[in-house]
Amino acid sequence: TNTPTLTWTRITWAVRYEVEVHRNSTFTNRVYLNTAINAPTLQVTLTTMLNGVYYWRVRACDATRCGPWSTGGVGVFSVDS
Repeated sequence: TNTPTLTWTRITWAVRYEVEVHRNSTFTNRVYLNTAINAPTLQVTLTTMLNGVYYWRVRACDATRCGPWSTGGVGVFSVDS
């Protein structure tokens, strides 16, 4: 599908999550950023994406700061519509 849904595992202390999607694995070509995904939501459906390979990561935030971006759990998906 060209509107993929990304899901992740709950972090107990999180009050919100940030998700970003890039066109490369070095995370230097961002195509999507959402910094306001309120817990307990554990997914986001992207808008229409162009065909290709994408890399995404998520991080949990409490009321004042965010933790590190996911590292071992960096996701990869492809769109071929």
